[in-house]
Amino acid sequence: MKASGSFAKRLSLNIISATGLLLILVALLLGFFSYIVNYKSAVKEASASLENNLLDIEKMLTDVEASTNSITWLLEKFNDNGDAIIDVAEHLVTSDTNIVACAIGYEPFEFDDNSVYFCPTAFMEGDQIRSKILGSADYDYQLMDWYLIPRLLGKPYWSEPSFDSDGSGRLIASYSKPLYHENGVFFGVIKADIDLKWLTEKVQAIKPYENSITVLAGRNASYITHVDSTKILNETLFTQALEAGDEKGLMVAKDMIAGNSGVQHFGNTRENGGIIVYGPMDNGWSGAIICSYSDIYSGVRKANLITLLIALLSLVALYYTDKSIIQRLTQPITEFAYSALNIGQGNFHARIPEIKTQDELRRLHDALGYMESSINNYIAELRTTTASNERFESELNIASAIQMQMLPKDFPNCDEIDLYATLHPAKEVGGDLYDFFTNGRNLYFCVGDVSGKGVPAALYMAITRAAFRFIAGLELPAEGVVQKINNSFCDGNDSGMFVTMFVGCINLDTLEMKYCNAGHNPILIISPDGKPEYLHAKPNLAAGLFEDFPYQGETMQLEKGSRLVIYTDGVTEAEDRVKNLYGEERLEQFAAKEDTAEDSVSFLTNLAASIKSFTLDNDQNDDITMMSIRLK
Repeated sequence: MKASGSFAKRLSLNIISATGLLLILVALLLGFFSYIVNYKSAVKEASASLENNLLDIEKMLTDVEASTNSITWLLEKFNDNGDAIIDVAEHLVTSDTNIVACAIGYEPFEFDDNSVYFCPTAFMEGDQIRSKILGSADYDYQLMDWYLIPRLLGKPYWSEPSFDSDGSGRLIASYSKPLYHENGVFFGVIKADIDLKWLTEKVQAIKPYENSITVLAGRNASYITHVDSTKILNETLFTQALEAGDEKGLMVAKDMIAGNSGVQHFGNTRENGGIIVYGPMDNGWSGAIICSYSDIYSGVRKANLITLLIALLSLVALYYTDKSIIQRLTQPITEFAYSALNIGQGNFHARIPEIKTQDELRRLHDALGYMESSINNYIAELRTTTASNERFESELNIASAIQMQMLPKDFPNCDEIDLYATLHPAKEVGGDLYDFFTNGRNLYFCVGDVSGKGVPAALYMAITRAAFRFIAGLELPAEGVVQKINNSFCDGNDSGMFVTMFVGCINLDTLEMKYCNAGHNPILIISPDGKPEYLHAKPNLAAGLFEDFPYQGETMQLEKGSRLVIYTDGVTEAEDRVKNLYGEERLEQFAAKEDTAEDSVSFLTNLAASIKSFTLDNDQNDDITMMSIRLK
């Protein structure tokens, strides 16, 4: 025991000596780099705080621009209706809580041949909306900045902040947008005012450190917000720098009004020094945060003292801990044998003796621990994989149900038409689609096939059906519908997916069908006498490949008693066991045998049975979609 204790003491002293030297070196390096680390941290924190808050301010300004821009079309529509123009101004003020007033100034004689001035204005007075007509020789708005500058620039303009002229004492800024007729002739300016009280409160609350100061300045360098309210709009970024002869301050001020961002330090770390972090806004304003070194480095000395104290206590604790550990080096190897026996009997959480040395016992300990951990990880992964597969299968089943519910199920069967359609995806979800609806006396219908399989194709299918229903509802010709769908899919189609489509519109009175085939299979038309014939339409590309492709539509006269069969390539490309295809010829032969008066449900049911009989139990390799339209 003495030998063991002596060895433990010597080894502990050696460890403590090496550790003490290391701690001294760490303390020296910590003291050397503490200022650098704290300086970088301060710059990062101040920069992030400034950037986030400037983004918040810019978002509000952008929202005001969007609200104002969204109503300008109404001014062209109601250009000769004074009451309607006032309603537009009042609507803008009440619909956007950031806007406290709206003025719409017109060019001389633009609204009235006898009036030089006409400026309807709406504003908030307490909780009430008020309105009045401004414009006179005493209030010549046509010479004011909010009207004149956007008129000359020909683009929207944010004015410099100013105190409201109504005597309320609130600080406002104005967004002005020039107005033009459809022929490009300028006829006036719309102005939206915002109250900047919230901005002052928000900027003053930006404090990365206790004594930090945050300011906001306009394009002309005048203070918009400042901790000293007397400086707002009365002094500029240059005032104090010029009075103190501060060259760095002048450089920062010039940099800010030039729209640049950066970091500048001033003074020294022991006296009244610090850093200033500044950055621009999109509308020409700029902000800055000033942090003193006394705040930045206030915790450095305290942190170093605490670190030293912890290090000393750790050395003492480490000495006694190491001594105790070393005295327990000789643990019976039989404990490892019992652990291995327990693992062999199926106890994969058996206790393994703790070993603190880096010798053969440690390697044996690690080997047993690794084996136990590997077995447990394998069991856990197997359980996770099983659960994940079950969850994924359940989600696919739900997605399949949702996809089928998206398709129309209310099939028309009246005195004029008998329509029915089916979709059988090859996987849980697929990329085929069909849709139809009536608009007046017109029946719009389409059948499409999205490139690819599975979930991506299903998502594209949902988008295609929604686009068809919306665009066809605009009563465009068939080629126009396909053109619109094609252009919308080409925009941002990084995945390279496309869809083949057959789009048609049948006038139920004249039986005239207008259609456009976008790279789709030729449809089958069965005449009243039962003779089937493929309709070979003009060649068009599938939708989603080339923007602005000139799709060509066609027109044909249908006969009463005829049937249209529209399908996807899953029908003709259905394979049997030896890879033979069902094909267009077999489809035509099937159609020739069917009763022409047979309803669409029976027709498609028999066609599905014919395909199933051909493929037998061979797996379905593609989605199968079929639509039958019989003109009674």
